[in-house]
Amino acid sequence: MRRIIVSLLTILFFTSLVFSQGTETFANFPETGNQYKDGTFTGQDGSTWSYTQCRGDIQITNETPTLGRDRTPSAEIKSGTIAGGIGVLRFDYMQAFSTDVNLEVYVNNVLIATVTSSGEQNVVKDSGDITVNQVGEFTLRFAQPSGAGQVAIDNVTWTGYSTGTIDPEPTNHATDFTVDSLSYDRIHLSWTGATGAQLPHKYLLLGKTAAATFPTVQDSFPIADDNDWSDGLAAVNLAHLDGKNTYTFSGLQQNTSYTFRLYPYTNSGVDINYKTDGTVPEVNATTDEQSVLAISELRMNFATYQGQSVQVSGTVTAINSTYGFFIQDAAAAWSGIYIYDPDEVANVATGDSVLLTGTADKYYELNQIINLSSLTVLSNGNKLPTPLVVTTGSFPQEQYESVLVTIREARCTNADLGYGEWEIDDGSGPCRVDDLIFAFTPVLDNNYTITGVGYHSYSNYKLEPRSAEDIQLVTNAPLITQLGLSSKAPFADEDFADTVRVVGKNTITNVELYYRVNDGDPQTITMDSAGNDSTFTAI
Repeated sequence: MRRIIVSLLTILFFTSLVFSQGTETFANFPETGNQYKDGTFTGQDGSTWSYTQCRGDIQITNETPTLGRDRTPSAEIKSGTIAGGIGVLRFDYMQAFSTDVNLEVYVNNVLIATVTSSGEQNVVKDSGDITVNQVGEFTLRFAQPSGAGQVAIDNVTWTGYSTGTIDPEPTNHATDFTVDSLSYDRIHLSWTGATGAQLPHKYLLLGKTAAATFPTVQDSFPIADDNDWSDGLAAVNLAHLDGKNTYTFSGLQQNTSYTFRLYPYTNSGVDINYKTDGTVPEVNATTDEQSVLAISELRMNFATYQGQSVQVSGTVTAINSTYGFFIQDAAAAWSGIYIYDPDEVANVATGDSVLLTGTADKYYELNQIINLSSLTVLSNGNKLPTPLVVTTGSFPQEQYESVLVTIREARCTNADLGYGEWEIDDGSGPCRVDDLIFAFTPVLDNNYTITGVGYHSYSNYKLEPRSAEDIQLVTNAPLITQLGLSSKAPFADEDFADTVRVVGKNTITNVELYYRVNDGDPQTITMDSAGNDSTFTAI
């Protein structure tokens, strides 16, 4: 009887090892505010979790980390080392703002899943069962790729996993390895999962440029994920699926040739067993050449391009010396855009013609291009697009964002809105003037003609003058617009003729000329009207 009891306890212990459950509800996550921060906390599994660029004010169930979008460094949250293996992973997630979720999930730094959303802000979604089947110790990592929207995650659970055996290499290679589609910066691959007596646990997908050499693939030496193409090589480990499998390499160089190889394998760590004999599946592809978008095409269809790499050209019209600059490719509405790149702003000047490639991004309300991958200054000192003449009432519209405009003869109706902003109105409605580029202290009730670029922040459209020359005081005093002299130094017996044109808001009826002869006393003469065009003469 005693022997039977011991055997039964052993079986129960083994079962508990295989099917044990892990949970992380982030009860110890310390952040509660809306600032993105880095830090650590003790997880419910006992390991030390770390987080980068996460905030804590958006909740799913009590404490919830929210990973930021396009942060520096990239937002992520990662567990410490957890024992017991991982079989099936599951968690809740939620799109926090307007940009869709594209969250990557890693186990031992191998990408195992990507969860997404589609216009589902504040909707809590379930990742569903993600099969991992990783024995031994492991780490979990949730990471934000470029352009992915802010995402809250919570209620992470997983089952333990332990096979107790080492599987042989897969019986067969995958089939139908092909390029499904491509563009200037991505290649979409697909294949049919391998079949046979021993199925793969995962696939190692390798990529290289023409000048690079594939690494050696051999048992007991796992190759980790590497999406940095700077050395011409990339690698990704993917779970095996029966039937069709897919993967997309993005962020590629335009008009560049790539080669890809696919290896099935079993086990992990030092027990990894690749299938390297037979014909290893291989495909080649060349990315397209990226076309240059008209800025108006990008701006008017921004939702279509948001998060994608775009190439535009234009003339630099204004510079915010700390963070970025504005470019414009036509003297028309929708034809300007803000370029956010603190590293490149010092390399451009107003009037430069530039060609650049970056990611279309929306920073709160502002349409912009970020993360420049290339910037070429084509020429210098170019004429700027002619500013569009608009009224104060018509200016606060998206079409004038980042576009050079002029507002004429508008009265200052509020000299201090706070934060360096002031208000003008030409009778058609109010408009804000801001100090993003140039600070100016207006005088209440004075009239101004102002040129600048449109900007959008804190739910307000704002006019951004670039210098003192962009702000002209308008007065009611007459102005001499033309001056003609018959001779600056006439002879003693020579008549001296002077012609002027004087304009003003009111009718000009009388003009007096003051003059001296040989530094003598000042003299005056009433000028005669020429009878047209506000022109007066005197001899």
